[in-house]
Order: sequence, then structure tokens, then C-alpha cells
Amino acid sequence: MTDRDGPEVSGSRPTWSWGRLARIGVLVALGLALIDGLLVSRERRVESEAWSGELKNAPGPAIADATRFMLLESSAAKRQSAVAVVGSSITFGPDLAPDETLTAQLAQSLSRTGVSRPVFNLAQPGGNPRTSVPIAAAFGTHPVSLLLVEVFVPAFGDHEGAPLPPLSSDELALIEVASPRQTELLRQAGLLPRWSERVETGLVTAVRKRWRLYRLRGSLWWDPEFTPPYLVWSVRRAVAEAGFLPKRFHGQTTNVGRLPWRKAYVGGERPGENQRIHLLSERISEPDYGELRLTAELAREAGVPLVFFEVPVNLAFQRAFNLMDEKDFARLDQLRNLLIDRMAADGLDFLPAPELPEDAFLDRAHLTPLGAQILAQHIGDSIRQDLSTQLDSAGRH
Repeated sequence: MTDRDGPEVSGSRPTWSWGRLARIGVLVALGLALIDGLLVSRERRVESEAWSGELKNAPGPAIADATRFMLLESSAAKRQSAVAVVGSSITFGPDLAPDETLTAQLAQSLSRTGVSRPVFNLAQPGGNPRTSVPIAAAFGTHPVSLLLVEVFVPAFGDHEGAPLPPLSSDELALIEVASPRQTELLRQAGLLPRWSERVETGLVTAVRKRWRLYRLRGSLWWDPEFTPPYLVWSVRRAVAEAGFLPKRFHGQTTNVGRLPWRKAYVGGERPGENQRIHLLSERISEPDYGELRLTAELAREAGVPLVFFEVPVNLAFQRAFNLMDEKDFARLDQLRNLLIDRMAADGLDFLPAPELPEDAFLDRAHLTPLGAQILAQHIGDSIRQDLSTQLDSAGRH
């Protein structure tokens, strides 16, 4: 029996009202504000990592969240003296500790010789020749002292056309701050954002300004190799690293221990086909070379010196596993000579790669801490005099 005069309790549900929804909204807003407040010290640490070359972009197709933070949202006075380094995963430093990456060791090398400069790691895993274009465009209003752009020679070989991933909202934000003369170059290249992309970029910019958690999302993710959309890959990587899955489940490479490749590929282990360098011919890819030239033109308009630095190819790795034949080696050598000659004819500053020992490579091109150290020293020795001249000139003015 039920009491007709009392409230009916059985099967009752809470009554939603605008007041209840408002209280929940306030609690959510307070919670987010508290989290953002707790992240203040983390943001300061992130900016410190940016100056030392230790801050990385979140991996993923066309993601450049840390690049945007470094160029558009950090101290302008320090940014203007910085060395910006752009490239693919080779420069990014997968599986390397933050202080072992090429950029971090370049900052250390310069500091040891009295030419201390901030060094930005603007590289992206999966980076392509267009990766440097939005960065050079941003220099029109947010300049640095020197731009270094990675050149992985096989990437400039003529290949079957594959569409480049669309520019992300972070990359579009870099393009939108270009100078008027740079904007005309971007318009001619068909890279100006559409109206819908401008709206999306504007909304993201508003969110970034007011939400610290969103600004720092990449550097807060627990797996430094992947981002939330790649949760399954991140879990698979963690399980593989713990030894519960074969090494091939680790990701793009079977080298899970940051070991020099001859020590990593033992007991019948073989690299995947993605480690093979195959060239259709010795011809240069015109679209990819066009991105390189556009980068140079944008940097020139901004008055930012530019050096293209070559990263080494592990030819011994290709030979050991028969990943390349003699025709491939000949084509690669011819492609490299053609690329160097063409860059010289176009007035582009090219820094050849140094010779690296076998222990400097993880696989076909990714570097061990030793390899990053040697390449960083090589680059530092090349640019140190120019940076010293800049410092002297600034002191006289």
C-alpha cells in the first residue's frame, strides 16, 4: 500500500530544472577554472622547455600545437633571438628523451661556446616539405634570428603523387599572421585559408586564449608519440614496451629500446617495408621542391636567414637487409647531386650531412642520442659564426 497523502518514492526520478542545470554548469566551470589554475606552473615549465629545444609538437597528421605556442604565444623578446628548426620525425626525435633531441643538443652546443640562443623544435612526425611553409609565413610578424630546415634527400625524389594532409588550424593560424607581401606569395601558391577555415581558426584561437588546458593538450598527453585520437595505438605501444606483445606492435619500427640498429635487429628481427628507400628515378619532385623554394621566399621577405641542413641516410642499414639494390643507390646519389646543384643555382644555403658511425642510427634515418649529438655539433659549428656576428651587430646598435 502507498500513502496517498505522501510523496510517491518508488520509481521516482529527479526533476530537472533550469536552476539545477545552471548549478551544474557553474560547478563544471569552477572545476575547469581550478584545473587551469593548477596548470599555471606547468605552462611556465613548458615555456622553459621551449627555449631549450625540449618542447615537442604533439604527433599526428598536421598538428603543430607547440609550434604555435612558441612562435605566437611566447615572449617576443626571446623569440626574436631564437633559432627555429623545422623537419620531420628525424629532427623531432622519436623515442629520444627531451634533452637528447637534435634541437636540445644544438642549444647545449651553442651554449657551451658562448653563443647561447633559444632553440625551437618545430619538427613534426610525418613532416613533409610543406611543413616549413606556415612557419616561414609566421616570420612576417613574428620573426626569429635563424631558420634551419631539414632536408631528407630521398623525400625529394620524384614519386607517385599523394595528396598532402590538409593544414591544421594551428598551421592556418601561422599563415594568417603573414605580412602582406608574404600573403601574396601564399595566394599565388593556393595556400590562403578559405572562409570556413578562417572561422574555425578564429574559434580555436579564442579557445586557446582562454583555456590553458587546451593550449597544453599536446604536452600533457601521457604517450609522447601519439595523441588522444590514437588511443588504441598508445595502449598497444605501452603493452608492447612492457613485453607482452611482439616488438612489431610497437609502432612504425621494431626498435623499441633506442638501441643502435645492429643491436636492435637481432635474432631474425627484420625492419618493416616502411624502412625501405625506393626511388622511381633520380628526378627531383617538382611539387616538393616548390615547397622548399616557397619557404625560402617567405623567409627572405621576413628578413630571416635560412639554412637547409641535410640529414644522413643509413646506407649500411639498407644494404644489411637488402632494402635497396645497386640501381637504388645510384639513383639516390644522382638525386642528391642534382638537388645540391639546383639549390646552389637558386641561391639556397645547403649544409651537407656529416659522416655518422653506425651506432648513430636507430634505423634507416632516425638518430640515437649519439647521432643527434654529432649532427647538432655539426650544425652548431656551421652557424655559430653567423650568430656571433648577429650578436655583435645587435650590441653596436
